[in-house]
Amino acid sequence: MGSALGLDLSFSETTAQWWMNRAGDGFRIMSQCAWTGGFAGNDGIRRVAANTLRFARFGGFEHRSIYLNAAPADWWPDQTALDNARMNCGAEWDGVEVAVVDWEIPDTPFWRAESLADALTAAGKRAEILYSRTGIIRDTDTRRFKGLWLAQFDENPELASTRLTYREGGQDKPIGPHGAVAGKQWRNTHSVEGVQIDADTFDLSFWEDDMSDAQIDARIVALVKAGAGFGDGAFIRADGADEVYKIVRGQRRWLLDGPTAQKHGMAADQSNVHVVNPVTLLAIPEGSVIDE
Repeated sequence: MGSALGLDLSFSETTAQWWMNRAGDGFRIMSQCAWTGGFAGNDGIRRVAANTLRFARFGGFEHRSIYLNAAPADWWPDQTALDNARMNCGAEWDGVEVAVVDWEIPDTPFWRAESLADALTAAGKRAEILYSRTGIIRDTDTRRFKGLWLAQFDENPELASTRLTYREGGQDKPIGPHGAVAGKQWRNTHSVEGVQIDADTFDLSFWEDDMSDAQIDARIVALVKAGAGFGDGAFIRADGADEVYKIVRGQRRWLLDGPTAQKHGMAADQSNVHVVNPVTLLAIPEGSVIDE
C-alpha cells in the first residue's frame, strides 16, 4: 500500500484549520497521546486530546490514531490506562481504531507493553504497533507486535532508511526478533504554526483494512452512531472537492475514485450526487473507507 507522511503530538492545542494546512502539506496520518503512563501530565492530555482528534477529522485526515505509554510494573494497572485514555479521547474514542503502545519510560519491562496491548485489543482497538527506540529494544523479542515505529532523528523520511540495529561495545548489533517497520519518527519535536509535533513516515498497511463490504457494514453498525440529513443510498460531494461519499446506514463512506463510486451505484454523469458545502459534509459521521 505504500507509505505516507504522518505526525504525532501530545499537549499542543490545534484547530481544524491547522489540520487542513497539514493535509495540504501532504500529511495523512496522525497520532495523539492519550495516556502518558501515569497522572503526571494527564490533565494536559485531557485538555487537548478529544479536540485534537476531532479537529484532525474535520481537517480531512484519513487515518487517526492514539498512543498510550506502557509504564513500570509498580505504576498504574492497564485498566487505569484504558479508563483514562477513553476519558481523554471523549466522543472520539470509538472512531479511532489504531492504538499504539509506547515503550520508552525507564524501568518498564517489555511484558508491560505486551499487557497493555492485550488490554487495548480486548477493548476493540488494533494494538499492533510498538513505538520505541532500538537502544531500548536491544535483543528483546518484540514479535507480539506486527510492526515497530522507531524514533531515529536523522531527517531522512524514507521508511526504507530505518535502522534496525543498536550500539553495544562500540559495535552495531541487530535488534531482537521483530515484525515489520510500521513507522519511522525522523524529526524530533519542533514547532509548526505554533504547534509542537514530531514528524514521521508510516507504512499505510498498518492503518488500512482489507475488508469485505459486509465486514465494513458490520463495523459501521457496531462502532459509529447514526448520522442525519441524508437518506441511505445518497451520494454527496463537498463543493469544490473531488471525493464522492455514499451514505450507508446514516454514515458517509469514502469512495476513492469515480469507477469505484459507479460500482456502488453513482450515475456516470453524477446526476444523483448531492453537492453540499464542506461544513455540512463534515457534520456527517465518517465510516470506513471503501477501497475495492
